[in-house]
Amino acid sequence: MQSNKILNSSLLILTFIGLASFIVAFISVLQINDDTKEFDKIKKISTISEEIRYYDEVLTMSARVATLNQNDYWIKRYYENINPLENSINEAIKLMPSLKDKFKSIEKTNKKLISLEEKALELSKKGNYKQAENLLFSLEYKNLKQSYIVGLDSVLSEIEKKNKTLQNHLFVNINFSSFVILFSILFMMVIFYFIFKELLNKSKYINHILDSQNAIIFITDGKRLKVANKTALEFFKCKTQEHLKQKFLFLSDTFTKGENYLSGKDWLLNAFALKNKILKIKIDNKIFQINISKDKIDDVNYVVSLVDVTELTQLQTQLQKTVDIQVEDIRKKDLTLIAQSKMATMGEMIENIAHQWKQPLSIITLSSTGVKMESEFNELTDDYLQNALTNIEKSANYLSQTIDDFKDFFKNDSLKQQYVLEEAFNKSKTLIASKLEKRDIHIITSFDSGTIYGNKNEIIQVFMNLLSNSIDAFDEFDLDTKVIYFSTRYEKEFVVIKFCDNAGGIPSAIISKIFEYKFSTKGENGTGIGLYMSKLIIDKIDGQIQVKNSTFTYEQTEYKGVEFTIKLPLKEPKGSFMQ
Repeated sequence: MQSNKILNSSLLILTFIGLASFIVAFISVLQINDDTKEFDKIKKISTISEEIRYYDEVLTMSARVATLNQNDYWIKRYYENINPLENSINEAIKLMPSLKDKFKSIEKTNKKLISLEEKALELSKKGNYKQAENLLFSLEYKNLKQSYIVGLDSVLSEIEKKNKTLQNHLFVNINFSSFVILFSILFMMVIFYFIFKELLNKSKYINHILDSQNAIIFITDGKRLKVANKTALEFFKCKTQEHLKQKFLFLSDTFTKGENYLSGKDWLLNAFALKNKILKIKIDNKIFQINISKDKIDDVNYVVSLVDVTELTQLQTQLQKTVDIQVEDIRKKDLTLIAQSKMATMGEMIENIAHQWKQPLSIITLSSTGVKMESEFNELTDDYLQNALTNIEKSANYLSQTIDDFKDFFKNDSLKQQYVLEEAFNKSKTLIASKLEKRDIHIITSFDSGTIYGNKNEIIQVFMNLLSNSIDAFDEFDLDTKVIYFSTRYEKEFVVIKFCDNAGGIPSAIISKIFEYKFSTKGENGTGIGLYMSKLIIDKIDGQIQVKNSTFTYEQTEYKGVEFTIKLPLKEPKGSFMQ
């Protein structure tokens, strides 16, 4: 564990250094880009400066030649180059504002020269050639010309210095950026190496966990196998993962067909579609329950485990036989109806026990396996061991509590006591939790404070019947919202219980028959004694149960369904149905 922390810290430091290097390299590249733009600008200004020198020479030569012979060609050439010269000076000022003063000085000198040259051309035009010639070769003109050349040479010298400085700066930046980029690439290669190594170790760790499980475990999308654990390889007699991958699509050939078992090549895809239900397959004489992870682990694959429930199924079958014998015995002792109702639910409760035990058993298995693995790797700490033992203790307590809940329900039904209706309703939900789970049913409750005297288990039986009927009704309809409303209201001598759902209600042609013995709307799946027994239990204690179709509002939406109204006396009842 300590080594993992050190490795993670090292990866974090290396990643930080690598990112910092890339940021520095990126900034250097931006600087190089800016330097390149500045270099191009200086190069352009140098070219413009040479153009200025050229235009100035053209103007001087054109002016002097034109004053000597009054040739129109030279006069025209002179005036054609005045504007290009001025434009070049203005463009140079825009490109390099830092040399603005020097260029302005050159521009000012240039205007004075142009003024003298234009005056000479005017004198020549009037025939005063000697005066024009003297003006263009005068000391004033020569001084201005010298000042112009010196100013331009100074600008070119300044540009040359900037050019050399920029070249040196660009050279340093390019070398530095190249070094930083190479350094960053090297660091990222090191990081990728450690990440790859860590992923490889985690993969081995996960495979070790999978191989330590007794259940058959697949990671698959339903058609292709990604990985399987050691138990799967051994059970299906495959030496390698590749062998099992090739055989995966044909595993169903080894399945035993039966009404209660999945089979066929699409058995796993069908299991995905029905994963909210308890599904089983049978291979030879072994029965496996299919457990599928709630969500995909990588947007494609699910974790599928096949848990051997052969012994549990045999126990369930044996218990069912025992139940049938007991039901028959109770029938002979004039307790047929209530016993049949309870024993008919025992098989479902066995399923519920198996369902509720699945998670704590998994926690116990994983905790004990984790302790074993940590011990094997010499990384078992007191904190880890304490945490694992705490999880095992909590899970064991949960298993014990589950047994107590079901044991309490099946113990002596003649016991009368003072109890709270809210507790009775919650216990009924617990006893059929496997039917309620994953059906997305909203159960809204409203309880008045108070207690009632009587047989708590009998009332739990009534609530279970009502809940089971609603769940079965919901299964027949594809409803976006499923609602059960349960409330209690204490009056002077009675407590009034309301039970409603939004499963569409009961057809008016049969609603008056639902409390009759053996009457059922579920065909072969119904016993026809649930509501009959409920009415007998309530009638026996001088209570009342009524049914009607009604509407109610939940979250500003009106729903239609059935409504049961139960009135139970608050006074001590004369007896219980079981008595």
